[in-house]
Amino acid sequence: MLIEKPKIEDLEMVRSVLEQWTESEEVEKYLSRIESEINGSTEYSMNFFVVKDQELVIGVGGLAKPLPIVLPLAKTSNPGEIKILYIDNNHRGKGFGREMINYLELEARNQGYLELFVRSAERYKDTAYSFYKNMGYEEIYKLENDMSVFYKII
Repeated sequence: MLIEKPKIEDLEMVRSVLEQWTESEEVEKYLSRIESEINGSTEYSMNFFVVKDQELVIGVGGLAKPLPIVLPLAKTSNPGEIKILYIDNNHRGKGFGREMINYLELEARNQGYLELFVRSAERYKDTAYSFYKNMGYEEIYKLENDMSVFYKII
């Protein structure tokens, strides 16, 4: 297993992972942002990473500054947010998500973040909610759009 910054040649495999979890509009938005970062431009302070099993991209994750809607929930002066964390369905339950979140937390600390938020939609209640709770995140708030906010001091 390897976690690294995505490369242009990874984008179609990243697309394949994203398409398993989210709508095509979101897939295109994230692919555009990832490609921009590869080309040296970041939007919203977003940084993306891929997890690979050999040369196959099996997961994608991203960090950013939190959206204004969750900033009032911050307990420190420098919060961050896990923007996405998706693992290919064929590789779930094998520890890749755990490795990715550990990596994202380390990267967040390296970027100076003191705490992390994660927003997760109600439709992921059977997958993501228990995962984040098992990783030490506390569900602290419910947004109006059926999104739960999870939180952890890192």
